[in-house]
Amino acid sequence: MCGIVGHYLLDRLCIDEATGTTKRMAERLRHRGPDGDGFWMDATERLYLGHRRLAVVDLSEQGRQPMMSASGRYVVTFNGEIYNFEALRADLWKAGAGTNVRSDTAVLLAAIEHWGICAALSHLSGMFAFAVWDRRERELTLVRDRLGKKPLYYALTGGGLAFASELRALREIPGIEWQVHPQALAGYFGRGYVSGEQAIIRGVFKVAPGSLVTIRAADRVTTDLIKSTYWSVSEYPQRSDGIVTYDQSVDELEAILRRAVADRLVADVPVGAFLSGGVDSSAIVAIAQSIANRPVKTFTIGFDDPSFDESGFARDVAAILGTEHTEVTVTDTESRAIVPTLGALFDEPFGDSSQIPTLLISRIARSAVTVALSGDGGDELFGGYSRYFIAEKLVREMRRLPRFAGRWVAEIVRLVPGALWNSIGVVAPGMFGSAPGTVRPAQQALKLANLMSMDSLDQVYCYLLQHWPVGAACVFDDALSSEALSATSMVPGQDAFDWMGRRDLREYLPDDILVKVDRASMAVSLEVRAPLLDREVVEFALRLPTEAKVIGGRGKRILRDVLYRYVPRELIDRPKVGFGVPLDSWLRAGLRDWAEDLMSEAALKESGLLQVASIRHVWQTHQAGRANWGTRIWDVLMFQAWQREQGLA
Repeated sequence: MCGIVGHYLLDRLCIDEATGTTKRMAERLRHRGPDGDGFWMDATERLYLGHRRLAVVDLSEQGRQPMMSASGRYVVTFNGEIYNFEALRADLWKAGAGTNVRSDTAVLLAAIEHWGICAALSHLSGMFAFAVWDRRERELTLVRDRLGKKPLYYALTGGGLAFASELRALREIPGIEWQVHPQALAGYFGRGYVSGEQAIIRGVFKVAPGSLVTIRAADRVTTDLIKSTYWSVSEYPQRSDGIVTYDQSVDELEAILRRAVADRLVADVPVGAFLSGGVDSSAIVAIAQSIANRPVKTFTIGFDDPSFDESGFARDVAAILGTEHTEVTVTDTESRAIVPTLGALFDEPFGDSSQIPTLLISRIARSAVTVALSGDGGDELFGGYSRYFIAEKLVREMRRLPRFAGRWVAEIVRLVPGALWNSIGVVAPGMFGSAPGTVRPAQQALKLANLMSMDSLDQVYCYLLQHWPVGAACVFDDALSSEALSATSMVPGQDAFDWMGRRDLREYLPDDILVKVDRASMAVSLEVRAPLLDREVVEFALRLPTEAKVIGGRGKRILRDVLYRYVPRELIDRPKVGFGVPLDSWLRAGLRDWAEDLMSEAALKESGLLQVASIRHVWQTHQAGRANWGTRIWDVLMFQAWQREQGLA
């Protein structure tokens, strides 16, 4: 894993200034590549490329970047891994276009030279973000992998373009006004992460997953920018049940997973795996251990709060499989100690509090390995989130009942005082389906009423992922209070369960889950590989009928049936536990002083973007114990901490 930077056609920079800018950009990404740096320039074309290296495959100097193709036509700076590079290398040799260098970057260049950029991408399996310069056509192309596992930002400024693996490196580019983009801010407070192509900073964008951005000099004065897509989840519709038997599908998935895991065990440095004891990570570790010729190093984090601790489950799975298991129990005090560092670690505001355990487990793993396998992607691909079941049920009701009936019931629910709902929750705690002390019954009842009032699956999706209400003036100024929602509508007869998973693959996975894993792991120079997000696995899962993913009201049916071949089902068949922290209680106790500093009236006024009175009311209501608003408060805290780190507050 690495960090890449560069710029093209920037005005007002002499060669020395441009070279210095590139080096400073790369230095800001040292954590992504502590094993060295490299630079390449074409001063005549005003093109400058930089690279920070984390050596994982081919530790020799032949793997250094930026790297030029054999003919000299292409130059690339590459971040990521191409897992099928050995097979591609063999294919290219057969075609007379091979390379002697045992490096996935060298194979990538040979593939581009032989097939062209777009055609070469169809052959790649991996996680990557790269920039390739075509010296003959005078074109710079930015590319991001199919699911957005690796980040890539760019800015149009000074007549040209600058790019980097992380937003922080673009601070070195003159001409970027480091100001918050209002629509991106609205989206952040709506979901707790910055979604879509617009970054949190005005004039800065993200290359979309499965996309290319090409800039070419039309002449010496003007430039052309072209965006295109080379892969999409919509290309792989569900197949009809009955084309193959379910048992055949289980066999096929196991075979695909074994190939995906085997590819990701290849490295010239130590490799291990995260293990929570849940379905996804257990499946990956089970297959890895069956392939490896020695015990796989596995890592689990435990917490002293039993409601957030899965370490016992992971310990049992590790014992059955025979891994070399490391289990570290982290106290609340140790967990909270990293919170003040998060504003610097995530270079866009990021409100998913599972960033804390992700950073902790990455630190633990990095003490023993350079590469770790993870189970990321299982929920989105195989139906692991409860919201998929909620959406499916709501859509059935939408189709069965007149719309006025749902709104009528919703109004009745809203008329019942919150105190009464809370009392009902005490008498019948199972009625609302949440763990004790997490979400108050009154909050759950209001959520149910709002869901029953909705007309489309798109509304349901946005609401189920909602943190602060979309367009809520209580969060930011009225001028900023309108998040643009997707125009994706529910098609008559559409499978809501499948629709939700595909929507998550396009939005929630790249903008929340993969951002969290990338930034937390790269902060400690750890490469994380996700076999479940292998191209073959993803395309197989997209084609599966919902019946292969769900049975008895529980998701991941087919993945469970693969796992049962390695681990007794009694170790796996248990309620899902989220990878989280006791945020609500922390904000009332150990984190209260730190949070109060950021939530004070004076601090909230600094940006001029937030509705101070409304946010203070939420904070005070939470402190009084009248509601659990930890998620909303965390969004504000992470934005405030990020602003201070950026010097914007």
